[in-house]
Amino acid sequence: MLGSLSNNSGRGGEFTPRNSHPSLKHLPLRLELGSGGKRYIRRGRIFRIDLRPAPFVDVVADLNALPFRSEKIDECFSIGVMEHFSERQARHILLEIHRVLKPGGRCRIVTTSLKSLATAYLSERISLSRALSTLYGYDPLVSRQKGYDYTNRHFMIFDREWFHTLVPPYKRVAEIAFSPPAHSPLLLRAFELTKEKRDGPHAKVAPWENASSFTRFFNNALDAFQRRLRALITPRTRTP
Repeated sequence: MLGSLSNNSGRGGEFTPRNSHPSLKHLPLRLELGSGGKRYIRRGRIFRIDLRPAPFVDVVADLNALPFRSEKIDECFSIGVMEHFSERQARHILLEIHRVLKPGGRCRIVTTSLKSLATAYLSERISLSRALSTLYGYDPLVSRQKGYDYTNRHFMIFDREWFHTLVPPYKRVAEIAFSPPAHSPLLLRAFELTKEKRDGPHAKVAPWENASSFTRFFNNALDAFQRRLRALITPRTRTP
């Protein structure tokens, strides 16, 4: 059984998941992101990842730079985590998850839903103070548990359209059914993001699958646009 590990080797390191017995090799390889010492996912070969060491955390790492090679993970799970990041950070993390997922792999995210929050407030099922604290306030509850030294601050709230529009590499985004916890049955929703499968073993890698290739793709497109623009505005010399 694996203890807590710090990722000092950079991206691409190899770790051994819990339940790594050879008889379990056929099971999917799963990441539980931002687990905070909890065990939400119980089946499969599992890596539990968090920024801080805690019980049941297998790998101590930043979600912005997951220490796994590309296309090695079958499924990723994030429960009550994404709302703690800004929009820019959340998008970067989702692109990083896309990088490590196998083609056809899935990312399941449980987070506060804008639609469910608005519905709960308009139907007077939650108070204004609860709605505002969920949107952009903070809850000191976390700092009172297990000696953590940070507050439970939220920076973002999501809906299906946000995932579909701002994280384009995923082929499909769907809201899926799940059983919400008793403390927040009205506000949490589950979203499933699926990575597109490729046709054949030598299919092209999408240009956004890592930062360097995306930069080259963007620069090449910009150069082509500038050349086209110069050609349009440069006066042509007529031959007599």
